Amino acid sequence: MTTPSGEQPEDFRGYDQISGLQDEQAPGASLLDPAEQARQNFFGNILGGFLSVAAAIGNMVGDFIAGVGDLFEGVLDLIVGTVDNTYIAQLPVVSNHTSELIEVRATIERLILQGDATVYTGSGTHHISDGVSSVYLIAIGGGGGGAGGKWNLNYNLIYPGAGGGGGGEIHVSIPVALVPDRILNIELYTGGYGGSYDGNPGAGGGDARVSTTSGDVLVAGGGDGGFGGDQARYARPNSGGSGMIRGGHGGHGAYPGDQLDGQDGGDSVMQQELHGGGGGGGGGGSGSTVAGSGGQGGIARGGQRGQSGADPAGITATGGGGGSGSTDVYDRPDGGYPGGGGGGGYADGSRARYGGTGAGPCVFVVEQI
Repeated sequence: MTTPSGEQPEDFRGYDQISGLQDEQAPGASLLDPAEQARQNFFGNILGGFLSVAAAIGNMVGDFIAGVGDLFEGVLDLIVGTVDNTYIAQLPVVSNHTSELIEVRATIERLILQGDATVYTGSGTHHISDGVSSVYLIAIGGGGGGAGGKWNLNYNLIYPGAGGGGGGEIHVSIPVALVPDRILNIELYTGGYGGSYDGNPGAGGGDARVSTTSGDVLVAGGGDGGFGGDQARYARPNSGGSGMIRGGHGGHGAYPGDQLDGQDGGDSVMQQELHGGGGGGGGGGSGSTVAGSGGQGGIARGGQRGQSGADPAGITATGGGGGSGSTDVYDRPDGGYPGGGGGGGYADGSRARYGGTGAGPCVFVVEQI
């Protein structure tokens, strides 16, 4: 579309030292009578036992606190190792789904399987005709852009880009009585652009929003953009846009250091019904690894081996297929319209390629008598 060590507390020492004092003989103790001696020995042994227990408890508490400190340090290591500065820096780009509103465009009248539809490829206002009892809405979010590949002379530092997620889909019939003033406001945001060849992330695909004066009626989420650099090799199963049908996830990029091939983009389909969001873009490849294929959007095929995703047939109102991951520096597969995610960019030891562009969003309005 229109898309994280603690100093180990000093052991609680001092109890052992206090306990040890009980073993020292008090001056003049030999002058005590046997009964008094026995009494002191009895209570002294009890006190010594209590203090020994206290020492043991103190050591246990100290060990526990030390363990908590080690655990906290381990959690920080885990966070820093996984959610590092690269991830944090890229997150605002890949998850921004309202960056640029598409200008108002002329609508298209098209016959689809659900009836005569007014198709919005840009923002606008829909005035419901007289005599209409309900409107059937289909909204598809924009596809996320694929990340660019990142080349390096070091074989272990070559990072093909991850594919962008496909846009989500929502479909619903709304009685006109629930639409104040019989007006629907439609806001469509642009599809995600592909990241540049230096391992930059792809932009998030834009949302598709349909609202009335009482608030949002429909929000079909745009897909996340693909991550670049060393973050590109991690799977992101929820990168597809939100909706009744989630968009297909973008595939992780290949990683030559482990001979890991690019992942296929996820599908966005609804079984038994002709609905679906955009397919996810495939992960980029390298000279020694294979790029992932694009995911299916509705009935639209995902791109294969360097191909862009397909657009759906004219009479259907589903998302487009995701673009394949890039297989060399000469292809840059885009997502099929609407909502298909862009493919991740290629990279090898001396060259890299931009990521593919995610397709824009779309809204279909079918007036029903």
